[in-house]
Amino acid sequence: METKYTIRHRETIRKFRSGITTEQLLPLLEAGIWAPNHGKREPWRFIIFNTESAYQKLTHAYRESGATIPYFEKMLEEKEFPTLVVVVLPRNPEAKKYREDLLAHGSLIQNIQLAAWEEGIGVVWKTNFLRPSVQKTFGINEDEEVTGFLLLGTFSAQAQDSNRERQPLVEKLTIIGE
Repeated sequence: METKYTIRHRETIRKFRSGITTEQLLPLLEAGIWAPNHGKREPWRFIIFNTESAYQKLTHAYRESGATIPYFEKMLEEKEFPTLVVVVLPRNPEAKKYREDLLAHGSLIQNIQLAAWEEGIGVVWKTNFLRPSVQKTFGINEDEEVTGFLLLGTFSAQAQDSNRERQPLVEKLTIIGE
């Protein structure tokens, strides 16, 4: 597929049939890590949940913290387990570098989404954030934060969101100097 076509036609998938294998996932993460980042700091790491027992551990940790995430509870109930990638950002104490790293995460995640779509794999990027006690359970340090939960998997055509409308570019464009 051509890049512009993939960008324009990629869709967010919210209903999955199944997760993907590690062999399918690794090339997507590899595509992700080629995102531009200042100073070549590569400010990311990943935690993967890809089995029912992994989801049970995550859900249990949330319950222990006094919270729940209905989305995960529903997956356990329906026995549908897309692969979950937790994207982790080491917090840079320098404000400028932190902002650069955070922006790089957006590029990283977009790269993963585009690479997945080209392989016929659906993705939804959720911005649920982990409570400190849940973070600790899964090895996320106090000087790190989660920038997204990526759920990846196979899907049926009915799961696609065909509402692809965007406002015209000219409504968001200011040109100075013409």
